[in-house]
Amino acid sequence: MKSKILLVGFIILAVVLIFTGCNTPKVVTETTTTQTETIAPETTAIETTTTEEAAAAKGLAPENKINVASSDVTVVEIDKVSKIAPEDNIAVEDNTVEQPMVSLSIFNGNGIDGSAKRVSEILEVKYNILKVGNAAHFDYPDTEIRLYTNTPYMEKVASDIEIMLRNETTISKPIIIRYPVMDELIDSDIIIVLGTDCK
Repeated sequence: MKSKILLVGFIILAVVLIFTGCNTPKVVTETTTTQTETIAPETTAIETTTTEEAAAAKGLAPENKINVASSDVTVVEIDKVSKIAPEDNIAVEDNTVEQPMVSLSIFNGNGIDGSAKRVSEILEVKYNILKVGNAAHFDYPDTEIRLYTNTPYMEKVASDIEIMLRNETTISKPIIIRYPVMDELIDSDIIIVLGTDCK
């Protein structure tokens, strides 16, 4: 009896397995293919401005523009730049005027031997000594500086000679004499006649 029961159980089990196997849904594996779409980059629109439009926008005449021969390039106004030279490169005008050579003649008017020679040695460091000699007489009480070329420069020279004589000799105050008319016989710009104040 038990064997029959077991046999019936196996049969039922087999039927159940068969039935279960026939109705088992098939598992379908779907592979989802992801399609990668290549998107082209967006094309940026470049607005091209004509020369006339740029000029109108800035309130300038078109002829003040510099035209660029390209349809894809916006015309840009280029301002003129003035070059300024550096201060250490600016040329400075030289107003120095070369002064003429001054010629002197020195005459002994005091009768002291060698006085004219000594004075000429003092003044020759700055001026051209043309003559050294004796005056027509030896009774000049004061030394005279005779100015025969009347120019502002010669006035300065006469003042300079006065200072040199006062510093290097016993002459305290020489007399400056100005001759209004140039004597053609005089070949010196200034003549110095030494008086008795020059010892």
